[in-house]
Amino acid sequence: MDGNQTFNVNLSLPNLSTLGVTNTLGGVPIPIGLALGQDTATITIVDNDVANGTIGLITGGLYTAFENGGSIPITVLRTNGSSGTVTISYLTSQGPTPNGAVPVVNGLGDFVPTNGTLTFVDGQTNSTFFVQVIDNSTNNPTHTVTLTLFNPTGGATTNNAVLPINGTLSILDNEVANVPFGNADPAFGPGSGRMETFLRWRGSVRRRLEVSIANK
Repeated sequence: MDGNQTFNVNLSLPNLSTLGVTNTLGGVPIPIGLALGQDTATITIVDNDVANGTIGLITGGLYTAFENGGSIPITVLRTNGSSGTVTISYLTSQGPTPNGAVPVVNGLGDFVPTNGTLTFVDGQTNSTFFVQVIDNSTNNPTHTVTLTLFNPTGGATTNNAVLPINGTLSILDNEVANVPFGNADPAFGPGSGRMETFLRWRGSVRRRLEVSIANK
């Protein structure tokens, strides 16, 4: 991609005498009927490489969020040029079975479906749309939402030879299954003292728990 390039062309009448051609009358040179109009022209070579950009998802098209994340940003990139104003359409849909996220219907579901158009103005290289995910209080496997980009305009292309292009938003569960604290040790006899253990609360926070034991 070099941009447009120009060069000039100049025209002039030949010196006929250098070619051995003479046209005289009584030894006096006379015109032979040749004349110039415009003697200079500018030639423009137009660059045919696309500079409007390539639009696509982040590398791999993979996005991740917890189900209590609320409105999840999906960043779309414009590379290989950013000239002019271009657009790309997007939509979200249920991911493939068996763990495709369910669109919200009548207040129930895993995410709110959305669609629209992103506009990149001249020089802009990224834009964002949002996917609203829904929290619940049950233990669920990871669910997926399919993200689709299609219909680029303004001279832009996409980063996939086949249209449309797809990515994935993985919605991670934020509940922790109720795992039994432990089993009673029948060899643990009466007495008193202190027991120390660690608990892992929801998420990844560890807390130390001290339990005093007294014989009664």
